[in-house]
Amino acid sequence: MLNALGAIVGGLVSGALQLFSNWCSRPRLVIDYEGREADKIDTSVRAVDGTSIGDIFVRARVRNTGHRTAKGALVFLTSLKELHSSGSTTPTSF
Repeated sequence: MLNALGAIVGGLVSGALQLFSNWCSRPRLVIDYEGREADKIDTSVRAVDGTSIGDIFVRARVRNTGHRTAKGALVFLTSLKELHSSGSTTPTSF
């Protein structure tokens, strides 16, 4: 009985340690944007019906600061916020 209890406790502790180890060494993706004019391109195209179609292209860098390779990762940029030295953020115009 004591051997079975020891095996169960050992399995639970081993599994928990493995999950914690995987969580600590996971990939951590960080997006950098420097806000220079060279990193932002505004385009405007006139369609056949005369309407103007505008796009903004932003060059942002994605870095992995974690301890593992981010295999098969997809990154979608949905918004950008400007980070101030005080720690507050402001939404950008694009």
